[in-house]
Amino acid sequence: MYQKVNSNEYELNVSKNNIKEIGDDYLIGYITAKELLDCIAPIIAEEKRTLYTDVFKNNIRLYLGNETSVNRGIEKTLKEESHKFHYYNNGLTITTLSINKDNSKNYSIKPVNIVNGCQTANSIYNVASSTPSLPIEDIKIPVRIIQTESEEDYNNITIRTNNQNGVDIQDLISITEIQKELENKFGSLTLFNKQFLYKRQKTQEDSFDVDFIVQIDDILRASFSTIMLIPNKVSGYFDKTTAKYIEYIFDETLIDIYVRSTILLKFIEEKIEDDNLEFARLKYHILYLMYKFLNKIK
Repeated sequence: MYQKVNSNEYELNVSKNNIKEIGDDYLIGYITAKELLDCIAPIIAEEKRTLYTDVFKNNIRLYLGNETSVNRGIEKTLKEESHKFHYYNNGLTITTLSINKDNSKNYSIKPVNIVNGCQTANSIYNVASSTPSLPIEDIKIPVRIIQTESEEDYNNITIRTNNQNGVDIQDLISITEIQKELENKFGSLTLFNKQFLYKRQKTQEDSFDVDFIVQIDDILRASFSTIMLIPNKVSGYFDKTTAKYIEYIFDETLIDIYVRSTILLKFIEEKIEDDNLEFARLKYHILYLMYKFLNKIK
């Protein structure tokens, strides 16, 4: 699975002048906006750059757009204080399978997987595309480049580098391998002529012709109500519950139970919305009772 995530062919070439080696598999320093863009948004035709969005496919958050205050701030700095960009920006974390050091002037990194810094990279692309005079050769971006073939290290790098940036715990969970398996499970499922889509990342598109859109909150609430038998903990302020119990959720051996309990919850919600709205606050207790009953008669 890790090899599949890192299967792109993009190559980042960075000057050795701005990079320091920390051991054999870790680089830290600066890259220029031009070096970044030449890798993730090369000039294809008519002097226009085309962004390769799959370099972000395992980022905690996909691009949130330039309407957020953070991204507006990044773009403002690029336009007004580009020479100080590296003072104000947290930069990028890139994982790769190979760091080639043979060239005397450059490091060659391939493949390129940006696990932290999606908002920064997209903002640079947007401003560079709309402002031809942007001095991309002079804009410095802080960067950490880590070579690893370990799936465990890769997931830990992704989660922990993002955990320092105020990312929601649901966002952190969303990039683990089990979430991708759940995405495939829900996507391949049809039950009572109903189709499902698991939207594991908040910024994923949901404009699909399906009957139920499942989000990570649904799976967590269903799991707390059934597997952990605490439906009373999920109907109120959910984030506190998540932080306290999250380490007990998402065991790969229980994938089928997560899917079944979540589907049952979605059907209960549909029934309540159609006929019995007064029971809405009891839906997790209803799920709990149905789960216990179904397990009893097996």
